[in-house]
Amino acid sequence: MRKQGHANLSVCHIKDKMRNKQKIIIIGGGFSGVCAMRRIRQLKIFCDIILIDKKNNFEFLPLLPDIISSRIKEEYLSVNLAELAKKYDAEYFNKEVTNIDFNNNKVILKDLELRYDFLIIASGATNNFYGNKEAQRYALKLYSASDGALIRETIKEGNYDNFVIIGGGYTGIEIATNIWRHFKKTKKEKNIYIVERSNKLLSNLSDNLSRYVAENLNRLKIIVLYNAQVKSMGDGFVSFTDGFNLERALIVWAAGVKTADYIDILKQEKAPQGRLKVNEYLQISHNCFAVGDSANYEFKGRPLRMAIQFSIYEGICAAENIKNLMQNKPLKKFNPVDLGYIIPMANGRSCGFVFGREIFGVIPSMLHYFMCIYRSWGVRKQIGILSELIKNRIK
Repeated sequence: MRKQGHANLSVCHIKDKMRNKQKIIIIGGGFSGVCAMRRIRQLKIFCDIILIDKKNNFEFLPLLPDIISSRIKEEYLSVNLAELAKKYDAEYFNKEVTNIDFNNNKVILKDLELRYDFLIIASGATNNFYGNKEAQRYALKLYSASDGALIRETIKEGNYDNFVIIGGGYTGIEIATNIWRHFKKTKKEKNIYIVERSNKLLSNLSDNLSRYVAENLNRLKIIVLYNAQVKSMGDGFVSFTDGFNLERALIVWAAGVKTADYIDILKQEKAPQGRLKVNEYLQISHNCFAVGDSANYEFKGRPLRMAIQFSIYEGICAAENIKNLMQNKPLKKFNPVDLGYIIPMANGRSCGFVFGREIFGVIPSMLHYFMCIYRSWGVRKQIGILSELIKNRIK
């Protein structure tokens, strides 16, 4: 009996070797990368998974501005990537990708080369300083929970009269209104500025939504500097090309995003912001997929905007198509469902476009937090976010 048992183990081992276990590398531990990793395990794909990210944590980006006003603690918006990788039986490399050798199926790290059978590029986006070295040195940014905590603590400890947010997009507006909320709670009056290069906030939105946002900012006495360009900045000051200067100023940079640095040197076709152009199956080559903010997917003649809902389902679609490739089955086209978007503002007067309708006021604020709780990673985080919102009031 003992000999037969050894023989069976040997047969299983030989079968495993004959099945030629595949290696899937995922670059990026954001929404699309982590969802792809989870989906691969759900599909029971016979493979090794390697997750690579230069950051230590998965960051829940939609709620980072709420850290500034102490509405939500940073501990609920960050998950350790090594723990996530372990949960899905993946190997985690906390390293920076420097290049990809598509001809030889290798991901190049600073001190290592990793071979892959299939690759998912999900490295997301990061702040774009447009080569402005002063901004990199003197401006704070918001791309992680620790960034949010640093802004909050700098506001508390610093002796600033002016708070200058460079960039009038979604993030800039959220940052400005959460700074406003911080000072409303502390009953202090400070000057908050949003610097917008054009003559209109959120120019890609309808006039109704753009006007509503502008009116709400005006209600909060947040000053929008239209057609404004920064000339220079330093430790506590910023000057503009029209001669306007601000001193005792805390500067936060929210003027745009770009893809990871290594994508810049790849020869694959790219769209604005450096996003990799993909086909209807999210491929940039036969065995390589790009998803999330790294990918430029054309839908109805226009590129999909950067949004978490698309990142999640692109990651899932890429995982399913890898399985289809392994089994020589037809690939699945990515068909996005656009539920809409919300511009949350910290006084509860949010707005957005949901299910084909423009909505205003408290309802979009509640929808924003409901979807954030639903999409947060793990029950403990969900309960933590909900308890923080109840304790600090959703409005």
